Amino acid sequence: IRKEVEKIRTYLTLEWPFLAAVFRKLRIIADERIPTFGVTKYELRINPRFFQKISLQSRIVIYCHEGLHIAFLHPHRGENKEEKIFNLAADCVVNSILLAYKVKIEQLPGNPITPQTIAQIVNLEEETVAKMAVEELYWLLLENSKKIEIDVMQDLLLNGGESGKANEAEGEASTKEAKVIQEGDPEVYKQGKTRKEIEEFWRKTLCNALVEAKMAGNLPGEVERIVDELIKPKQNWKEILRKELVDGLGRIVISSWQIPSRKNPGYPGIKHLSLPDLQVDIDTSLSIGIEELRQTLGIVYEICRDRARLIVRPWDAKAYSPIIIRRTSDIRALQIKGIPGGGGTVIAPVLQENLRTMKLGDIVMILTDGFIADWQKSETQELFKKISQKSSLAIFATLSQQIDLPKKWRKIKIEV
Repeated sequence: IRKEVEKIRTYLTLEWPFLAAVFRKLRIIADERIPTFGVTKYELRINPRFFQKISLQSRIVIYCHEGLHIAFLHPHRGENKEEKIFNLAADCVVNSILLAYKVKIEQLPGNPITPQTIAQIVNLEEETVAKMAVEELYWLLLENSKKIEIDVMQDLLLNGGESGKANEAEGEASTKEAKVIQEGDPEVYKQGKTRKEIEEFWRKTLCNALVEAKMAGNLPGEVERIVDELIKPKQNWKEILRKELVDGLGRIVISSWQIPSRKNPGYPGIKHLSLPDLQVDIDTSLSIGIEELRQTLGIVYEICRDRARLIVRPWDAKAYSPIIIRRTSDIRALQIKGIPGGGGTVIAPVLQENLRTMKLGDIVMILTDGFIADWQKSETQELFKKISQKSSLAIFATLSQQIDLPKKWRKIKIEV
């Protein structure tokens, strides 16, 4: 197996430099406790008896597929998630890269997962699915879990693997039951590495892999887009939200010498042109926890206190009764189970309710997972447009980036 791995490294360097740059960093363990193959948070484990039964081409595809799972930190990102569904989402991302390189993924055991596979389950365009990050795919699949009938190759050993023993030697192989085939880069496989250090290592590896592939003239645009999604610096979405709200409320508050400052009489005071409402529409299928929701509403309340009235309106296929937030204890008391809804996600009714109740200059903010049935309808787009014209600020905070909105809407990507 060691000799074969050396040959595969050479083959990948010539054919697919990007995949080669990832493959040569991996630690590979031959472990008969694993029925077939899979990855822990740190290493690729294969059953040598199983590998002897499959073709060389299948082994190459498996090495590349599993190596990308590790490089994209899928075992880490899949923590505390439903394993089968996350594995399905992660396979879609990895196989999208292999397909861009025209790798024959049908050599993988079972049913190789592609964007087309996911698109059929969730009833979206294949192009839309192909542009989603693994977490977006996971949330979307979670909502459509009852439609999933295909068998998933469980190669992410999130809870110790199929044998329940894979994590016993995570990071170092047992000399009796496992053998090191490829040591991997010592920079990441030293003992005591923190998760942050491991994440940084693989980000650097992917950056270098992109450079190598570009220099070799072998980098499909789709691969670059998927990798950029992982490695580009991400701003804290809550800080972006804070800035948008501060700027938006600043448009309705001005300094005036007619009203001296209460704290500093020598300075101008603040004059409210009008006291607006801030309507926060919460999609009841939103895939963030109650603590995340509390923090978000806490930020909103902190900013709008004494500047605007905060109104929370739950919605799914219809708009529910508004909840007025008058004090911080109202936020602490908010329980996600106490929010009505949970049906299908249709946004037109809540937009109509916003338009009916809002005053000129009010602020509207929508919190949603982004998987909305009617957003493309002309009537819905017209409602978006009318709200943006009537409001002083319109914010659309979403887990997914698939929705197109009129220009005046501020779109914020929620990172959970």
